Amino acid sequence: MTRRIQTLDGLPVYDATEPLIIEIVKADIRSRDRKNPEKCALAQACKRELHVTEARAYLSRLYIKHGDHWLRYQLPETVRTEVASFDRGGGFSQGTYRIPPLSPSKWSGGRTRGDGTGKPKTMPARQTHRKIEGLRAPSPLAGGAIERK
Repeated sequence: MTRRIQTLDGLPVYDATEPLIIEIVKADIRSRDRKNPEKCALAQACKRELHVTEARAYLSRLYIKHGDHWLRYQLPETVRTEVASFDRGGGFSQGTYRIPPLSPSKWSGGRTRGDGTGKPKTMPARQTHRKIEGLRAPSPLAGGAIERK
């Protein structure tokens, strides 16, 4: 069976396995290019601290380019709030943020939910989400990556 790997700008995207600790400083927040995942204070801080050429911060995901591949992280609620504030013309609070890898339930790749018996768990009804106006576009890779790195 061939495993499908999602790509971003022609490079494979892998789910990160370790969290990032990123410090946002005043210089990162100076960017006034709102709603741009590449110019966000978080993306600027990642480029500065991790010495990478590209980082993109979407509302729920962070992508870090490492040479020939991207690593994908999940943005916690605290960071999503800062991103939304930044997009709407507010600030991005300085400080140290922990960016975790995606939880296993968010991974793609055919994992089924269940209790080990092979029978799927009954999931509660999906909550209807409302669209929040005035923010950047969602991540281009809604389905996620397959491989873990």
